[in-house]
Amino acid sequence: MRSATLRNIALAILALAANYHLGARTATARAPGNPVVALAFNPSEPGSGVGYFHAVTQNGDVYSSAGSRTSPWTYRSNTFGGGPIPVQRETFGALKSRYHGAPGAAQPAPQDR
Repeated sequence: MRSATLRNIALAILALAANYHLGARTATARAPGNPVVALAFNPSEPGSGVGYFHAVTQNGDVYSSAGSRTSPWTYRSNTFGGGPIPVQRETFGALKSRYHGAPGAAQPAPQDR
């Protein structure tokens, strides 16, 4: 009786060691690529607990959930505007001549920036 108990304990420890050896990995979180950075609640009626939840992600996307926390989240807008800013390509020489000018020449009129 005693030997069977000792054998079962030894087998259990061996099984735990084998499972650890085969399946042990470092625990890592599965964070989204665009985490939520702000969360707000806007009550429709004070004290009612009913209203809108708003979440803002790192890239500026705004999501809203109407009614309660279990309501589906819907995309509303992006706080950073409507896309890339248009720019004009300019060489360094053109930039220097615009602000410095040729030696002895009249300086260009200041531009409203």
